[in-house]
Amino acid sequence: MEKVLPNYDPILINFKVPKNLKYHLDRLSKFKGVSRTSILNRLIEEWVRDETKQLEQDGRIYELMSKLEGTIERSVLRTVTPNSHQNGSWEKSYEDESLPLPIFSSHDDRW
Repeated sequence: MEKVLPNYDPILINFKVPKNLKYHLDRLSKFKGVSRTSILNRLIEEWVRDETKQLEQDGRIYELMSKLEGTIERSVLRTVTPNSHQNGSWEKSYEDESLPLPIFSSHDDRW
């Protein structure tokens, strides 16, 4: 009787592989005494685990960044308010202080 793992219901996947890659896979699988199916299942499982782990880490990073951005936004909103009496509107003060001076004059006589 065949041992069946829980939640293991195999399904056939059919896909194309370059001939030279299949040739080398066949040679190495024969040399190692391991089936192609076993090799592909192991590689797919490793890839799925790595990607899942990476997505979880990315999710945590994005969550931390969002929290940090929210904290920064709240502190900026407390210090810069629209239509502030000190600097005029916040848009004007932002434009005046943040934009660099142009490197090239748009009124160059040579052109």
